[in-house]
Amino acid sequence: MKEKLLNLSIQKKLTLIYISAFIIPIICITLFSIIRMIRISNEKTYVERQAQCNQISANIQNKLNEYYKSVLNFSNTQFVNDYFDDTYPDTSSFFEAYPKISAHLTSFRVGNPQISDLIIYTDNKTFLTNGSSIQVLTSSILEDYYFSQSLYENPPVITADTTLKNEECYVNLYRMFSYYKNPAHKTLLRITYPESSIYSLYQHELDKLSVYLVSPAGEIISSSCRSSLGNRQTEDEMIQEIIKKNPPFGELTELKNKLYYADTFTDSNLLKGWSVYIESSNEAYLQDVSELIKQTLLMITLLSLIGVFLFMLCSLSISRRLNHLVNAMNNVRSNDSLNITLDTKYKDEIGILSQNFNEMLQRIQKLIIDVYTSDLQVKDLEIKHKQAELQALQSQINPHFLFNTMQSLSISSYNNDDYETVEYINKFCTFLRDCLYWETKCVPLSEEIKVVENYLSLQKLRYANMFDYTINIPSRFNEIPIPKFTLQPIVENAIEHGLENSGRKGFLQISATSLNGLIQIIIKDNGVGIPEPQLSDINHALHFDSARQGDIQSIGIFNTNQRLKLFYGPDYGIDLVSQTGIGTQVIISIIEKGDGDNVPGTLS
Repeated sequence: MKEKLLNLSIQKKLTLIYISAFIIPIICITLFSIIRMIRISNEKTYVERQAQCNQISANIQNKLNEYYKSVLNFSNTQFVNDYFDDTYPDTSSFFEAYPKISAHLTSFRVGNPQISDLIIYTDNKTFLTNGSSIQVLTSSILEDYYFSQSLYENPPVITADTTLKNEECYVNLYRMFSYYKNPAHKTLLRITYPESSIYSLYQHELDKLSVYLVSPAGEIISSSCRSSLGNRQTEDEMIQEIIKKNPPFGELTELKNKLYYADTFTDSNLLKGWSVYIESSNEAYLQDVSELIKQTLLMITLLSLIGVFLFMLCSLSISRRLNHLVNAMNNVRSNDSLNITLDTKYKDEIGILSQNFNEMLQRIQKLIIDVYTSDLQVKDLEIKHKQAELQALQSQINPHFLFNTMQSLSISSYNNDDYETVEYINKFCTFLRDCLYWETKCVPLSEEIKVVENYLSLQKLRYANMFDYTINIPSRFNEIPIPKFTLQPIVENAIEHGLENSGRKGFLQISATSLNGLIQIIIKDNGVGIPEPQLSDINHALHFDSARQGDIQSIGIFNTNQRLKLFYGPDYGIDLVSQTGIGTQVIISIIEKGDGDNVPGTLS
């Protein structure tokens, strides 16, 4: 059995795992859950409805307590009672006190934003009413208040009724000012709240519950049945039915598949006589449970079908891609072909494996190419290195016999007291000696400057007053290593091709600057300059190491540039800046190092 399972294809193995690990367990769990759901729903219906009704009753009680306390806080304020009970001898004394009560009214309204309206009725004839928040207490208003009190079993502190306005219901709370036992004047407070603030406490349960809030006077103050608002409780059949069932206060009673609830807020002294009646049917709840079971079965069925479809799609994708990988490996083994590329647009494990396979083939190809080409690259580099040295040596003057002859001329001139000629001959001999001896291919910058100074002195002798020169190299650069005869070919080019044909007295300046470890040696002349097309060609050849062998005028610069790149690296070398008729700048970029041994590419 085990061997048969191991020999199955990956797709069949995944199908077997899916059925045993998902389909069968989900069917068992679904059946068990449905049976358990029905049992638990029946057991918890009563408990949930009881908690729901208790919560609605508590919320309504808290809201009424909030309303009652706002009425008591306002009417029991000594300042307010004094204001309405005082007798004002004239208008000026009234208006002197009026801003205080006006500010108090405004502050109270701001602190109780739910209030829809606030009216104070007074029979104080010395009091000037404003027709809105402060009005005259007429006999009809007073009679209505006493009539509402008569509807209560015991004279209440606060009476309540409802009014309808613009299809909205409002709850009115009345209280007579009674801070003093024997007030001089009667003052009645009416604060109005929107019934919707109470309705919102149970509005979300209207599909399962019928709720009624009844005042101690028997008036329906708030109800889920909006047409019952303001009616007497004796006129509502639902309330009368609940009263006939006589459920214990605060407890849910089940009769004939219906649930009844009543509460009278017995734990609140302020709300004595207020009642909440709630009616609920089990049918709605059981219908919800039945609908939930149907939806659950439908969802599980759909999810199972979607799961089967996705499983088949994924398993086919996995097996197909694995087969492609196996076929590619077989092709590499049988055909010895490395030109195979697998699709790697997906980033899963198979995609990563395919990407690694592609990279492996590319790496093998690269290693094969490197093995065949590495020797050629090394030999080509050595040839270029030798050619640069050979061209640099060929550009210098090398005849030993000329040096010996000049030494004889120097002695002869000295014997004839021609000291100026002796000086120039000695400089020329020094220059020749520097050209002849190449044991050291790297010299300090200070020695390279001496070679240039000797050369410039000889050229001034040759050209008389045709040009002047200055050399400004900071002493801190003296020990910087530089390939021998780097500056002299460039200075020679500047004189022969720039200053000699300029038609005016020439000037040559040699300077050096540094920034972030990079040193720039600048050789600047005021000669004829280089035309733009030719300048671009030269700079391109310098940057890409593509000197033209027929360009005799620039061969010294190209040789020097190649030696600098071999010495310091490919990022260093020579750049030209020039304007026709103004002059040319040759910029040599090198590394600021302490000695030649640490310079990359140092010649050996």
